[in-house]
Amino acid sequence: MFTDKQLRQLNRRPPKAAIRTRKVRGKDLAYLEGHYAISLANKIFGSGSWSRETIEANCIRSSNGTQEPFAVYSVRVRVIVSSGIVVRDGYGIGEGRGGTLAEAHEIALKGAETDATKRALATFGRAFGLDLRADDASHRSIVDKPGDNPRNTSATRLTTKVATTHTVNSQSQQPRQPTKLQRIRSKSHLHYVRAQPCLVCGASPSDPHHLNFAQPRAMGMKAGDNFTVPLCRTHHSELHNSGGERQWWETRNLDPLVEAKRLWHESQRADRMV
Repeated sequence: MFTDKQLRQLNRRPPKAAIRTRKVRGKDLAYLEGHYAISLANKIFGSGSWSRETIEANCIRSSNGTQEPFAVYSVRVRVIVSSGIVVRDGYGIGEGRGGTLAEAHEIALKGAETDATKRALATFGRAFGLDLRADDASHRSIVDKPGDNPRNTSATRLTTKVATTHTVNSQSQQPRQPTKLQRIRSKSHLHYVRAQPCLVCGASPSDPHHLNFAQPRAMGMKAGDNFTVPLCRTHHSELHNSGGERQWWETRNLDPLVEAKRLWHESQRADRMV
């Protein structure tokens, strides 16, 4: 799939000079800028050996009232490496404000696409800030921070599906802080996971697979819904018939716990936006 040189590059943490921080709700959040991630992808994969496309874009909210026009978008971007051998999706949120409503929509859409692209690239490994995102998935930030796992921009194609405008609750709750023993149940999160492509092959639709090794067994109860990842029906059945889940994931060089944390954070973040 990747050469030894590429794997070494993907597993190398970004230099401190490339890491930016910003304040969100009084906390310092670490992240990589979009242009850095794209430049790095060109360097590691080759500028002509990978591409990205926006496969879904939803306008969550927009307003052209008495205040400054603004819009909020959620976007799913697909990154394709080496002629489709590796396919990864990323989900992003973007908010835009401008002199006109059209300008606000453009800024929000571009911001969401950049965010989604970075998240898709981060699944390839540390070089794209995977370590930053793993910490982030523990809900200490909205952007990025430790984990491990190499996973998947040139031409961009947009297929936009504008969703019904929702009213934002100004007193929206903060995401719950799941602990190791809590068994969280969330239908909305399972719906979100079901909408994601299979972690192994990128196929859709997917089943939300519970990572039961993530929490202690208790009277036959499944792990919490915050420990779920998307698998197509074929790979879902293959995993259950493997007899050893941890080894099954290891042979595919995937860390499902990192992915589960990322997905949980993204779905909670999206819930707060609507």
